[in-house]
Amino acid sequence: MAQAQTALIVDDMPDMRSLLHATLLKLGLTSVAEAEDGAQALATYQQANIDIVFLDINMPGVSGLELLVELKRIDPKVYVVMVSGESSISNVRTSIGFGAKGFVVKPYSVEKIEEALKRFS
Repeated sequence: MAQAQTALIVDDMPDMRSLLHATLLKLGLTSVAEAEDGAQALATYQQANIDIVFLDINMPGVSGLELLVELKRIDPKVYVVMVSGESSISNVRTSIGFGAKGFVVKPYSVEKIEEALKRFS
């Protein structure tokens, strides 16, 4: 089973990006990129070799779900874990239905992020 080495964090909240960034590095990832919106995320994903994307659902402009659909269109094998402060069943179901591989509820815990990484293959 392959281990994720590189990640892209897409979240409009800088403090959430920083927290997740530090957590991913602590868990052994070698490279972590950040994007604050959909356009930045798409550009970064297409320029860098990204193993796993942590994608916030609620963002201004393009929502995380819309971005998930676009990422899947660009790369059907993209591995996306949705993150949200709102863990409604509909959010989780919709995310998985659109192709997300996991769902992590904010605030993050190291254990939740580690679990998402362990499922990566």
